[in-house]
Amino acid sequence: MKKETVSARKDKNEYSDNIKKLRYWAKENLLNKVVYHPQFPDGIHFTNNGIKEFLNQPHMYFNEKNALIKSIDIIIPKAKVVGEAEDKNGNPNHHFYYLETNIREKESYIIIRLTRHNSQFTLYSIVDKIRNR
Repeated sequence: MKKETVSARKDKNEYSDNIKKLRYWAKENLLNKVVYHPQFPDGIHFTNNGIKEFLNQPHMYFNEKNALIKSIDIIIPKAKVVGEAEDKNGNPNHHFYYLETNIREKESYIIIRLTRHNSQFTLYSIVDKIRNR
């Protein structure tokens, strides 16, 4: 079993601290906010789970992706809807939309989830690739 180096532990702690700070910021600034996108019939809400998923999602440019949380309410209304999909696990209550954005001049996709039982749109996550595309 490999020993973790001091440098690796320091990097891991910095990532963790940065995520905690961003999560705190997002909860204070986004939880009661609703943003509107011209292609969605209702506003897009922010939830604790969506914020957590967004910040923990693996990504080619992890730190830059996480920094987007501070401007996500400005990015979403301007982003182009480039795809949609049913839930990959077969949950008929969920439907997903992919909104294109760029991180370091590379495409990334903000995921908006529609929960059908209450017709609510929420920020769900962000990815650097759409599967099955």
